[in-house]
Amino acid sequence: YVRTGKLVPAHSYKVEGFGEDFLPGTMDFSVLDDVVRVSDKECFDMTRRLVREEGIYCGGSSGAAVAAAVKWAERQLEPRNILVILPDSAVRYLSKVFDDTWMKENGFLEPEYGGTVADVLGQTPRFVFSVPPSATLREVIAVMKHQQVSQLPVIEEGGRLVGIVSEVDVLKALVDGKHRETAPASEVASTNFAILEPSNSAALLSDLFAKGLTVLVQDGGRFAGVLTKIDLIDFIAKRLRHSAAS
Repeated sequence: YVRTGKLVPAHSYKVEGFGEDFLPGTMDFSVLDDVVRVSDKECFDMTRRLVREEGIYCGGSSGAAVAAAVKWAERQLEPRNILVILPDSAVRYLSKVFDDTWMKENGFLEPEYGGTVADVLGQTPRFVFSVPPSATLREVIAVMKHQQVSQLPVIEEGGRLVGIVSEVDVLKALVDGKHRETAPASEVASTNFAILEPSNSAALLSDLFAKGLTVLVQDGGRFAGVLTKIDLIDFIAKRLRHSAAS
């Protein structure tokens, strides 16, 4: 805001320790000459670089300070001596900034194959077959057989997702003797699923599948498709073939 005179929309952030919604009493804007904005990814990437390349065991706020200093230095027209204060240690961030799984889950660390959920879903629109909560297991079985699908979202009339019913759920319900074919789908629907948006990183998929979750893709309130392990396998295989060819 200081440099451009324009307000920047507020949004959530992952870097801890700075950017809070209050100003300390020691803040003196009269001595402030410039402001450099940095993103979460820039902060975390620089934090990991400082440890890997410089052996400086610091945290996310330190990475942010160095990332901002580098961006400011790149704008200068003459050599400058720049002093950067590194305010934190890495000890408190071992399960976050230095955890590859956490970095991937939050979209800060791309896998070798890269891409987004939309890329895995493909360019061809998918019709998502679903059933209402009142649909009987007999009707669920009929839809599965006719449409050749193994799982169906259970969606209320207003569009709210109640759960997802799979072949395994139906089989278990019928075998245990507690349900008949006339039982409603809502009684056997599972909540063992995750909802992603097309813009989410494809890196999330492998972790979700490893946890045994079904992945539903929701685009602006509309269900765009159901992703399975074979979708991700096919996507990765194509990327690897493309890389080998190039």
